[in-house]
Amino acid sequence: MFLWAAAHIPANGDAASVMLFGSLILFALIDQPLADARIRREEPERWAEDFAATSAIPFLAALQGKGRPSLKEIGYARMGVALVLYIVILFAHEHVIGFSALPG
Repeated sequence: MFLWAAAHIPANGDAASVMLFGSLILFALIDQPLADARIRREEPERWAEDFAATSAIPFLAALQGKGRPSLKEIGYARMGVALVLYIVILFAHEHVIGFSALPG
């Protein structure tokens, strides 16, 4: 949510958009540490396993050598569905939201 909201602020730039997307950024920054703390408290074994292999920052775990992204593990069907959804959202954005997501 953080990356999505952060990408929408410069694209829109008006005060209402800054307030909306800024509040979503704030929520994302506050929620993740709180959720991690809850899982660490309630399910310490699960938290230790997750912490050893993941990161809240995209691709940081892979850069640190904690985990290795694998296209085979993700699955080609999931990647295909994600690509189709991305294209649908990209072109439907103008009809649903009123503004094109494409530059120009």
